Amino acid sequence: YGTYTLLQDMFDGPVVDPNMVTIAIEVTGSQIDHPGKLPGDQQIANVVATVWSIMKRYGILSTNILGHNEIQLGKADPGKKFLALIKYLIGLRALTEQDPEMQVLVFGPFLKANGNLQQAVTSYFQFLRDYLVLVGTQQQVYDWEAESKYWFVNDRLVNTNSWGYLAEQFLWPLSGTAVQAGYTFLNPDFHAGVDFYLGKEGQRESAPLSQPIYLAANGRCVYTGATHSHCQGKTALFRHRQADGAEVLSVYDHLSELSNIQTGEDYPAGSLIGAIQSERSYLNPYLHFAVAYGASWDTDLKNSPENPLNGGANWIKNRYLEPNAYLEERMKTRLPTDLRGYLS
Repeated sequence: YGTYTLLQDMFDGPVVDPNMVTIAIEVTGSQIDHPGKLPGDQQIANVVATVWSIMKRYGILSTNILGHNEIQLGKADPGKKFLALIKYLIGLRALTEQDPEMQVLVFGPFLKANGNLQQAVTSYFQFLRDYLVLVGTQQQVYDWEAESKYWFVNDRLVNTNSWGYLAEQFLWPLSGTAVQAGYTFLNPDFHAGVDFYLGKEGQRESAPLSQPIYLAANGRCVYTGATHSHCQGKTALFRHRQADGAEVLSVYDHLSELSNIQTGEDYPAGSLIGAIQSERSYLNPYLHFAVAYGASWDTDLKNSPENPLNGGANWIKNRYLEPNAYLEERMKTRLPTDLRGYLS
């Protein structure tokens, strides 16, 4: 516990070991938050049922459900993502079983003075994700969103329609033949995406001086503007809901111009975003394209779409996916022919 003095007793009261005033539930397994280590459905159901019965028996509020790692910071168990999943399932059970006593224990701490239970329910589920964003990694949030189907439930709670940015398929952001050249993902360390040029390998000088850029999947525009650091020019960021419920961001940097896209609006895959254009005939335009975890918007990109100049490989890996692998897994190789025109 670090340095201890009698002054702590005077102001805070005697030191109490949290382990002595809690009811512990032991879950078998290790490194539960690691890929492939998540307990099976039956074990998860057993944990939810056990937590539920103890809450009801002793009148324990949902805000008093803690992981061992929250009581002893040096501990990793039971895993931040796993604990968020258990709390999420407890919330779903309270929502669907219509048990008044459990609804008070689960949603009561989030009930405001107006007594609006629907608002308290929404706040509870939003708090779970917000807290995981705060204490976990962007990838953990991404995995949890897929495991819990969080965004689909959130849409129902807040009565919003996300179908406009549900990414059913992915496309190349450039039409024609694109060649990757220059910087690649994590090469150099600060590079979060890949640079796409037009033309065949070794024949970049034959590529057009201006090339339209298209939206890689159904998405919601969350940012447009100028950047001034690694990728100077104009930038557009879009939010995409995957079919599994997790969300990603696609980033389009080094644009010479933007089309008439508006933040907050939904656009279908293949929509015209802008263009890349060479300033001189001997320079070839290129697109810097990146894919980030959805939670990277909450932690970093919402405040600044420009990555810090001192952001190294670990900083990038915690916030971005390898874009080539991501696209190759989810894309179709051609855009519809009616989208192949240049900017007017």
